[in-house]
Amino acid sequence: MTEKSYLLPSGAVVTSDDPRGIPGAIELAELVHPEHAQFVAADGTIPDPTALEQARAARAAAIAAAQKARALAATDGPFVRVLEDVIDALISKGTIALSDLPQRARDRIAERQALRS
Repeated sequence: MTEKSYLLPSGAVVTSDDPRGIPGAIELAELVHPEHAQFVAADGTIPDPTALEQARAARAAAIAAAQKARALAATDGPFVRVLEDVIDALISKGTIALSDLPQRARDRIAERQALRS
């Protein structure tokens, strides 16, 4: 078998002669526009256009999901700060006591307070 390049759901590209061991892999040749596929396909044939559209849709969905995950991760730091402020406000108003929180939460709060001071 000839080695071919495959796109993984993570966006990484790998080369293999047996794609069966690569879950969710899409052959890169399948992501090429149908008009150009004859120049990429190993046997000179044009892959099924339906499969190409499905591969494009899957790739677009994977890219959109990755962009959404990056955008969500970018808000984590500021959101943590908001939660710290809410916890501080609840404790200062007597709504909750620091001892009401699980030990792991108290440890993390103390660690962040030490880093900020």
